[in-house]
Amino acid sequence: MTNAFISYSSQILADSNKGFTGSEIVKRFVEYSVKFNKPIPFHNNVFTKDGKLIPKREAFRMNLESFSDEEKYFIIDDLCTDQIFTGSNEVLGLRIKLQNDFSNLDMINTENDELDLEILDKTKHLLDDFPEIKTLYDKAINNYKLKYFERSVLDDMRLCLELLLKKIFNNNKSLENQISEIGNFVTKKGGSIEFTNMFQKLIDYYSKYQNSYIKHNDKVNKQEVEFIIEMSSLFMKNIMKLRNSI
Repeated sequence: MTNAFISYSSQILADSNKGFTGSEIVKRFVEYSVKFNKPIPFHNNVFTKDGKLIPKREAFRMNLESFSDEEKYFIIDDLCTDQIFTGSNEVLGLRIKLQNDFSNLDMINTENDELDLEILDKTKHLLDDFPEIKTLYDKAINNYKLKYFERSVLDDMRLCLELLLKKIFNNNKSLENQISEIGNFVTKKGGSIEFTNMFQKLIDYYSKYQNSYIKHNDKVNKQEVEFIIEMSSLFMKNIMKLRNSI
Protein backbone atom coordinates (compact mmCIF):
# COMPACT_ATOMS: atom_id res chain seq x y z
CA MET A 1 0.00 0.00 0.00
CA THR A 2 1.44 3.37 -1.00
CA ASN A 3 2.29 6.16 1.43
CA ALA A 4 0.16 8.51 -0.66
CA PHE A 5 -2.93 6.34 -0.19
CA ILE A 6 -2.29 6.03 3.55
CA SER A 7 -2.10 9.82 3.84
CA TYR A 8 -5.18 10.24 1.66
CA SER A 9 -7.14 7.79 3.83
CA SER A 10 -6.01 9.57 6.99
CA GLN A 11 -7.14 12.95 5.69
CA ILE A 12 -10.63 11.65 4.92
CA LEU A 13 -11.25 9.37 7.90
CA ALA A 14 -9.76 11.80 10.44
CA ASP A 15 -11.16 14.96 8.86
CA SER A 16 -11.68 17.71 11.43
CA ASN A 17 -15.33 18.23 10.54
CA LYS A 18 -16.59 14.95 9.09
CA GLY A 19 -14.20 12.28 10.37
CA PHE A 20 -13.56 10.45 13.62
CA THR A 21 -12.93 12.43 16.80
CA GLY A 22 -9.63 12.03 18.64
CA SER A 23 -11.18 9.75 21.27
CA GLU A 24 -12.84 7.62 18.57
CA ILE A 25 -9.51 7.24 16.77
CA VAL A 26 -7.84 6.05 19.97
CA LYS A 27 -10.68 3.63 20.77
CA ARG A 28 -10.69 2.04 17.32
CA PHE A 29 -6.93 1.74 17.02
CA VAL A 30 -6.59 0.22 20.48
CA GLU A 31 -9.06 -2.44 19.31
CA TYR A 32 -6.98 -3.09 16.17
CA SER A 33 -3.81 -3.13 18.27
CA VAL A 34 -5.25 -5.90 20.42
CA LYS A 35 -6.72 -7.78 17.45
CA PHE A 36 -3.44 -7.88 15.51
CA ASN A 37 -1.07 -7.78 18.50
CA LYS A 38 0.70 -4.67 17.23
CA PRO A 39 1.88 -1.71 19.36
CA ILE A 40 0.69 1.76 18.32
CA PRO A 41 2.29 5.14 19.10
CA PHE A 42 -0.96 6.84 20.16
CA HIS A 43 -3.18 4.96 22.61
CA ASN A 44 -4.55 7.96 24.52
CA ASN A 45 -6.13 11.26 23.54
CA VAL A 46 -2.92 13.30 23.77
CA PHE A 47 -1.41 13.50 20.29
CA THR A 48 2.12 14.85 20.71
CA LYS A 49 5.36 14.33 18.82
CA ASP A 50 8.69 15.73 20.02
CA GLY A 51 6.80 17.59 22.72
CA LYS A 52 4.46 19.32 20.27
CA LEU A 53 0.79 18.72 19.57
CA ILE A 54 0.08 17.21 16.16
CA PRO A 55 -3.20 17.06 14.17
CA LYS A 56 -5.36 14.02 14.76
CA ARG A 57 -5.04 13.01 11.10
CA GLU A 58 -1.26 12.76 11.63
CA ALA A 59 -1.79 10.59 14.72
CA PHE A 60 -4.23 8.50 12.68
CA ARG A 61 -1.63 8.04 9.93
CA MET A 62 1.14 7.10 12.35
CA ASN A 63 -1.09 4.56 14.11
CA LEU A 64 -2.12 3.09 10.77
CA GLU A 65 1.51 2.70 9.69
CA SER A 66 2.10 0.39 12.66
CA PHE A 67 0.30 -2.41 10.82
CA SER A 68 1.11 -4.66 7.86
CA ASP A 69 -0.34 -3.80 4.45
CA GLU A 70 -2.97 -6.52 4.79
CA GLU A 71 -3.93 -5.18 8.20
CA LYS A 72 -4.03 -1.61 6.85
CA TYR A 73 -6.44 -2.78 4.17
CA PHE A 74 -8.68 -4.40 6.77
CA ILE A 75 -8.60 -1.33 9.03
CA ILE A 76 -9.37 1.23 6.31
CA ASP A 77 -12.15 -0.95 4.89
CA ASP A 78 -13.61 -1.50 8.35
CA LEU A 79 -13.52 2.19 9.28
CA CYS A 80 -15.20 3.17 6.01
CA THR A 81 -18.28 1.17 7.04
CA ASP A 82 -18.80 3.12 10.27
CA GLN A 83 -22.28 4.63 10.53
CA ILE A 84 -20.88 8.18 10.82
CA PHE A 85 -19.98 7.94 7.12
CA THR A 86 -23.43 6.86 5.95
CA GLY A 87 -24.21 8.83 2.80
CA SER A 88 -20.65 10.15 2.42
CA ASN A 89 -19.66 10.01 -1.25
CA GLU A 90 -16.09 10.87 -0.30
CA VAL A 91 -15.74 7.84 1.96
CA LEU A 92 -17.53 5.64 -0.57
CA GLY A 93 -15.02 6.79 -3.18
CA LEU A 94 -12.17 5.99 -0.80
CA ARG A 95 -13.48 2.48 -0.25
CA ILE A 96 -13.99 1.87 -3.96
CA LYS A 97 -10.42 3.01 -4.66
CA LEU A 98 -9.14 0.79 -1.84
CA GLN A 99 -10.83 -2.27 -3.32
CA ASN A 100 -9.93 -1.43 -6.92
CA ASP A 101 -6.25 -0.61 -6.32
CA PHE A 102 -5.33 -2.90 -3.43
CA SER A 103 -7.65 -5.92 -3.69
CA ASN A 104 -4.57 -8.18 -3.51
CA LEU A 105 -4.27 -7.15 0.16
CA ASP A 106 -7.78 -8.34 1.03
CA MET A 107 -6.51 -11.40 2.90
CA ILE A 108 -8.20 -11.09 6.29
CA ASN A 109 -11.65 -12.65 6.56
CA THR A 110 -14.42 -10.63 8.17
CA GLU A 111 -17.46 -11.93 10.00
CA ASN A 112 -19.77 -10.31 7.45
CA ASP A 113 -18.17 -11.95 4.42
CA GLU A 114 -20.42 -14.99 4.16
CA LEU A 115 -20.54 -15.50 0.39
CA ASP A 116 -19.25 -18.80 -0.95
CA LEU A 117 -16.11 -17.48 -2.63
CA GLU A 118 -15.41 -20.79 -4.35
CA ILE A 119 -18.70 -20.60 -6.25
CA LEU A 120 -18.04 -16.98 -7.21
CA ASP A 121 -14.51 -17.70 -8.42
CA LYS A 122 -15.59 -20.67 -10.53
CA THR A 123 -18.42 -18.66 -12.06
CA LYS A 124 -16.09 -15.78 -12.91
CA HIS A 125 -13.65 -18.18 -14.55
CA LEU A 126 -16.37 -19.74 -16.69
CA LEU A 127 -17.52 -16.27 -17.76
CA ASP A 128 -14.19 -15.60 -19.49
CA ASP A 129 -15.88 -16.33 -22.83
CA PHE A 130 -18.40 -13.55 -22.14
CA PRO A 131 -16.35 -10.48 -21.07
CA GLU A 132 -19.30 -8.06 -21.01
CA ILE A 133 -21.26 -10.34 -18.70
CA LYS A 134 -18.18 -10.95 -16.56
CA THR A 135 -17.70 -7.18 -16.15
CA LEU A 136 -21.31 -6.80 -15.01
CA TYR A 137 -20.91 -9.77 -12.64
CA ASP A 138 -17.76 -8.24 -11.11
CA LYS A 139 -19.58 -4.94 -10.67
CA ALA A 140 -22.43 -6.63 -8.81
CA ILE A 141 -20.06 -8.50 -6.48
CA ASN A 142 -18.05 -5.34 -5.77
CA ASN A 143 -21.22 -3.39 -4.98
CA TYR A 144 -22.28 -6.15 -2.61
CA LYS A 145 -18.92 -5.97 -0.82
CA LEU A 146 -19.37 -2.22 -0.53
CA LYS A 147 -22.89 -2.78 0.86
CA TYR A 148 -23.95 -0.37 -1.84
CA PHE A 149 -27.22 -0.39 -3.80
CA GLU A 150 -28.52 -3.82 -2.76
CA ARG A 151 -31.33 -3.59 -5.27
CA SER A 152 -28.84 -2.79 -8.02
CA VAL A 153 -26.85 -5.91 -7.06
CA LEU A 154 -29.89 -8.12 -7.55
CA ASP A 155 -30.88 -6.38 -10.78
CA ASP A 156 -27.38 -6.92 -12.15
CA MET A 157 -27.38 -10.59 -11.11
CA ARG A 158 -30.65 -11.16 -12.93
CA LEU A 159 -29.31 -9.33 -15.98
CA CYS A 160 -26.14 -11.45 -15.99
CA LEU A 161 -28.20 -14.63 -16.09
CA GLU A 162 -30.60 -13.24 -18.68
CA LEU A 163 -27.78 -12.08 -20.97
CA LEU A 164 -25.99 -15.40 -20.64
CA LEU A 165 -29.09 -17.33 -21.70
CA LYS A 166 -29.60 -15.01 -24.67
CA LYS A 167 -26.02 -15.64 -25.78
CA ILE A 168 -26.19 -19.41 -25.38
CA PHE A 169 -29.65 -19.81 -26.94
CA ASN A 170 -29.02 -17.15 -29.58
CA ASN A 171 -32.32 -15.38 -28.95
CA ASN A 172 -33.57 -12.18 -27.35
CA LYS A 173 -36.09 -13.59 -24.87
CA SER A 174 -36.57 -12.30 -21.34
CA LEU A 175 -35.65 -14.61 -18.46
CA GLU A 176 -39.23 -15.68 -17.74
CA ASN A 177 -39.66 -16.68 -21.39
CA GLN A 178 -36.59 -18.92 -21.44
CA ILE A 179 -38.06 -21.70 -19.28
CA SER A 180 -38.87 -24.07 -22.16
CA GLU A 181 -35.53 -23.29 -23.84
CA ILE A 182 -33.74 -24.21 -20.62
CA GLY A 183 -35.65 -27.50 -20.43
CA ASN A 184 -34.74 -28.43 -24.00
CA PHE A 185 -31.12 -27.42 -23.41
CA VAL A 186 -30.71 -29.48 -20.23
CA THR A 187 -32.41 -32.50 -21.82
CA LYS A 188 -30.16 -32.36 -24.90
CA LYS A 189 -27.14 -32.28 -22.60
CA GLY A 190 -28.23 -35.54 -20.99
CA GLY A 191 -30.14 -34.24 -17.98
CA SER A 192 -32.70 -36.59 -16.45
CA ILE A 193 -36.39 -35.69 -16.51
CA GLU A 194 -36.29 -35.02 -12.77
CA PHE A 195 -33.21 -32.79 -13.01
CA THR A 196 -34.61 -30.91 -16.00
CA ASN A 197 -37.92 -30.27 -14.24
CA MET A 198 -36.14 -29.12 -11.08
CA PHE A 199 -33.89 -26.76 -13.02
CA GLN A 200 -36.86 -25.23 -14.82
CA LYS A 201 -38.84 -24.84 -11.59
CA LEU A 202 -35.94 -23.14 -9.82
CA ILE A 203 -35.44 -20.68 -12.69
CA ASP A 204 -39.19 -20.04 -12.71
CA TYR A 205 -39.28 -19.31 -8.96
CA TYR A 206 -36.17 -17.15 -9.30
CA SER A 207 -37.75 -15.13 -12.11
CA LYS A 208 -40.99 -14.63 -10.19
CA TYR A 209 -39.09 -13.51 -7.11
CA GLN A 210 -37.16 -10.95 -9.14
CA ASN A 211 -40.30 -9.66 -10.84
CA SER A 212 -42.25 -9.36 -7.59
CA TYR A 213 -39.66 -7.96 -5.21
CA ILE A 214 -36.94 -6.39 -7.33
CA LYS A 215 -38.19 -5.06 -10.65
CA HIS A 216 -41.35 -3.49 -9.20
CA ASN A 217 -40.40 -2.75 -5.61
CA ASP A 218 -37.65 -0.56 -4.15
CA LYS A 219 -37.66 -2.43 -0.83
CA VAL A 220 -35.03 -5.15 -0.60
CA ASN A 221 -34.66 -7.67 2.22
CA LYS A 222 -30.90 -7.52 2.79
CA GLN A 223 -30.88 -11.03 4.26
CA GLU A 224 -31.87 -12.38 0.87
CA VAL A 225 -29.13 -10.65 -1.12
CA GLU A 226 -26.45 -13.29 -0.48
CA PHE A 227 -28.85 -16.12 -1.32
CA ILE A 228 -29.77 -14.55 -4.67
CA ILE A 229 -26.12 -13.83 -5.53
CA GLU A 230 -25.14 -17.44 -4.89
CA MET A 231 -28.20 -18.87 -6.64
CA SER A 232 -27.56 -16.69 -9.70
CA SER A 233 -23.94 -17.83 -9.69
CA LEU A 234 -24.92 -21.50 -9.44
CA PHE A 235 -27.35 -21.14 -12.33
CA MET A 236 -24.70 -19.55 -14.54
CA LYS A 237 -21.96 -21.95 -13.47
CA ASN A 238 -24.02 -25.05 -14.23
CA ILE A 239 -25.45 -23.67 -17.48
CA MET A 240 -21.92 -22.96 -18.73
CA LYS A 241 -20.68 -26.38 -17.62
CA LEU A 242 -23.54 -27.97 -19.58
CA ARG A 243 -22.70 -25.74 -22.55
CA ASN A 244 -19.10 -26.92 -22.49
CA SER A 245 -20.02 -30.60 -22.13
CA ILE A 246 -20.11 -32.93 -25.11
